[in-house]
Amino acid sequence: RQKKWEAILNRQVSDFNIQLGGGLTWNIYDKNFYSLSAWPVLPTIKFDLSYLPVKIGNNKFGFNINATGTYVEKSNSVISYLMNEENICLNLAGRISLIKDKLYLGVKAGAGVSLFQINVSYPEDTTRKQTSSNSYGFICADGELSLVFMPVNVAALEIGANFTHTFIEEMPTGSLIPFVSFGVRF
Repeated sequence: RQKKWEAILNRQVSDFNIQLGGGLTWNIYDKNFYSLSAWPVLPTIKFDLSYLPVKIGNNKFGFNINATGTYVEKSNSVISYLMNEENICLNLAGRISLIKDKLYLGVKAGAGVSLFQINVSYPEDTTRKQTSSNSYGFICADGELSLVFMPVNVAALEIGANFTHTFIEEMPTGSLIPFVSFGVRF
């Protein structure tokens, strides 16, 4: 039975990776979006899908789709709002081997879109429209640096930081997301 598990955990895998994790978004510049939050950092969910088919030595290169989601909510007696921010990016990706088949330096860079959904309500003011909802989309640039630990061939633990610059004409925004994610390779 133990040999069967060893065979499963150490089997040869293809170049697809799926990872799910979390982190904390810290807005580096133009704090307008996040200044209304009660917290200087915001919890974030992170999803990665990578395909790394090019192998040069022990290093792998390919493409990555990276998605992050952050939720902000605040209310007082005058205004109540909530905002969802999602970043979806297509990146060139690489894993540079530090310790053969166990530890890699992960590097990703690319571009995508930042989507904002903002809902505002005025609980005490009856002269204003009670609720408004707006959606916005902006181009963004994305970069990431991480350490990827692979204790067995089918599993990965990644610790790193993602930086996203959102090109908003009136207020360009830069967010740093330190994160931890877990994933599988198949």
